[in-house]
Amino acid sequence: MAKTLVRTYRGDLIEAYLMASRILLKHGIDFCCGGQSSLVDACREFNVDINLVLQELKAIQVTPVNRL
Repeated sequence: MAKTLVRTYRGDLIEAYLMASRILLKHGIDFCCGGQSSLVDACREFNVDINLVLQELKAIQVTPVNRL
């Protein structure tokens, strides 16, 4: 999951994993207007530890919307 998520665009991440929005917002990572950069790029831009974000995503056991 982690390798795939780091390259996922923020907008696509939120679209597929609704609960991920809470984690991004918690860290001040913007995903409006399509969120057209990858999670890893956004973490760099917003000075957030990508490993922490991935840990938190794993902790909520992110389930893709299409699998619900």
